[in-house]
Amino acid sequence: MTVLETKIHESIEYWVETLGLQHWEFTVEVVSEFDDGVDAEASCAAHAYYDQATLRFNKRLKGSEIDYCVVHELVHALMRDYDEAADDALQYLGYNIGRGFALRVNATKENLVDRVTRILLELGKSDRVRP
Repeated sequence: MTVLETKIHESIEYWVETLGLQHWEFTVEVVSEFDDGVDAEASCAAHAYYDQATLRFNKRLKGSEIDYCVVHELVHALMRDYDEAADDALQYLGYNIGRGFALRVNATKENLVDRVTRILLELGKSDRVRP
């Protein structure tokens, strides 16, 4: 295991416990590039029905970005039910109407995930949360 992989696993272990996600099953991968060609630091693919997710981290990830990316992707896992509901709404709306709605929903969701991530990281600095 590389130093980066060790740090990612340590961060995941801490944040899974802190966020009460011990019942989830997480698969962790460190990749050179993402299957869909997206240039990102990390991604989360949560199972539609079970508390399982694959977390992928770019091998170019810097040590200072690990906690942010781990928490960000764990929050995405928690948003799984919201994502499923949004996908159902998009199918109901149809492609022409749904396309604009999808862009808006995805941007709004990403902003929410970012805000929640930053709040959790600040709380994690507190003695009340992290010894």
